[in-house]
Formats: sequence, structure tokens, C-alpha cells
Amino acid sequence: MLLDQNEVAVALAKKQFIPYFQPLHDVVTGGCVGAEILARLPLPDGSVSMPSKFLPMMDTDRDLPILTRILMKEVEKWLIGMIIPDGFILTMNITPNMAGEEWLTEACNQLMACTRKRLILILELTERSPLTRNGPKWQSQLTRLMDTGILLAIDDYGTGHSGLNLLLLSGAGILKLPREFVCRLGECRVTAGITDNVVHLAERLDLKLIAEGVETEAQQGLLAAKGIRLMQGWHFSPPLSGCDFKDYLSQYI
Repeated sequence: MLLDQNEVAVALAKKQFIPYFQPLHDVVTGGCVGAEILARLPLPDGSVSMPSKFLPMMDTDRDLPILTRILMKEVEKWLIGMIIPDGFILTMNITPNMAGEEWLTEACNQLMACTRKRLILILELTERSPLTRNGPKWQSQLTRLMDTGILLAIDDYGTGHSGLNLLLLSGAGILKLPREFVCRLGECRVTAGITDNVVHLAERLDLKLIAEGVETEAQQGLLAAKGIRLMQGWHFSPPLSGCDFKDYLSQYI
């Protein structure tokens, strides 16, 4: 059941949202090399609410930046207590319109600093909402953000509003292959063709690819055969609480 707007507003005001870690695996080395940060909301009965239950109640420009700041602060606390390898990849979703905000650059720098710059921080620009801030000032702010060492990715590439336009304007160097494509690999000729085109685009533009929503050994094999080595999904692990992810990661250190 969806939370109502008042419940979401209270949760934001009280900073009740917590990060869950979706492990990111390199299928060539077999190791866990990073994680994507996902939002969860603890409920009074001890369960946690999924994003599908609260994100529809959030205003994109007002509430999502608040949620992102809460998550980044909480992630910083977990990273301080974790042993992470050099080059550990951490990815977080942001809206394209959020990307030019000055607070985001500061928060990213704090995350980098708390790991003594052992972190590779990737901000995933979501295509789920239209891009409205796309002028020279927005692009200049993105450039300053990337000058600090932050990388940009296009999340769920090919399923949203902006597509190639967002890739062109942002200068992102990473594409996330969405679960909508991954889940039908081997079953649908059209999906296979679309995936091949995305892989070809990445090769031509020297972009990195990350596949999400990998749920089976067969999907992993098909993606690996296309040259994709970074993957995430329930085939490897469900999203984990900070405590569980700390234990999970220790197996690969």
C-alpha cells in the first residue's frame, strides 16, 4: 500500500530513511567491487518500505533532493566503519535537475574524503523525469562536479524521457543497462537487438556499461558474452542493510 503524502513528509522531516546496498559484481574477477545505494523506510512493525511505496508521493524537485541528502549522510556513516578496497564503486541515483546543485558537490566531496579518496563515486542520472535544466549554466555545473573526480552514468538507459539527448548534454561516461532489457534476454529477439545496439554504442563512444536486474545464471552468461563485466541483481544478492552489506563485503576483501 502506498504511503500518503503526510507520512512521507514526516519521514523526510525526521530523516527516517536509510540506505540499502545493492552489491555490484565484476563477473571476470568474481568479486564484489561496489554497491548501488537504494532508499528504504523503516516501518513501526519492523519491516521496511520499498521505494515504490513512497517515491510516487514525493515531489521531484522539492522532496527528492532532501531524500538524497539524507541517504548520503547515512552512507557516509557506514563507509567510515567499513573496510573497502581501493577503487570501490559507489553509485547513487539523482535527477538530472539535481545535478547542478552546489550542495551535491559538497556532499560528494565529503563521501570521497571519508574514504580517503579510495572511492569511485558514480551519480546515476535518472531518465524517469524530463530534463528541464539543460542550459550552459547546468552544463558548467556538471563540469565542475566531474572535475572533482565524480563520474556520471545514465540510469536505465533507453527507458525514459531523454535518451541520447541526456547522454549528449551531460557527458556521462557510463550507461546502466536496465532490468527491463536484461530480464528478457534470451526470450525476445527485439530485446537482444536493443541490447546489442546499446553495447555497440558504448563501444563506439568508449563508455562503460553496468547491467542491472540480473536474476539468473543464463542472463549473466549472455551479458558476459557481450563483453559486460559489471553486473548487479538478485542473482548475486538482494539489496542489503548496511550491517548485512558490511558482512557481505568482508568475504571479498
